Amino acid sequence: MNKAFAAILGGLKDVIFGRLTLFAIGNFIVAVAITATAATLLIRFVVPLIPDGGGWLAYVSTAGEFAASVAGVVLAELAKQVQAPVGPGSRVSVPSPLKVLEGIARPRPSGRPAGQRAREGDG
Repeated sequence: MNKAFAAILGGLKDVIFGRLTLFAIGNFIVAVAITATAATLLIRFVVPLIPDGGGWLAYVSTAGEFAASVAGVVLAELAKQVQAPVGPGSRVSVPSPLKVLEGIARPRPSGRPAGQRAREGDG
């Protein structure tokens, strides 16, 4: 394992500080130029065709919209998940509604029928 790690570090040292530095910088510049050119061409020529596309292009566009919506739903659901506790958990006791309402005073009846209260505006 140490020999493999030493070989990887030696290769990185050659790229960053050694004889391959200029070659790595040149490759990076070419990769950025190709990526920027491809993105510009796609935005300029392919994107305007999508809404007006017929046949297979319309199907591809619909499939892409569906895949994007499914991916959005999946990512939203994954973001909502809660990690399980690692160690043993403690039991949670949830009181019953009757115990929660135990200290609240009950309303006193008014002594009049409900219809009479509604007509008088008290209800």
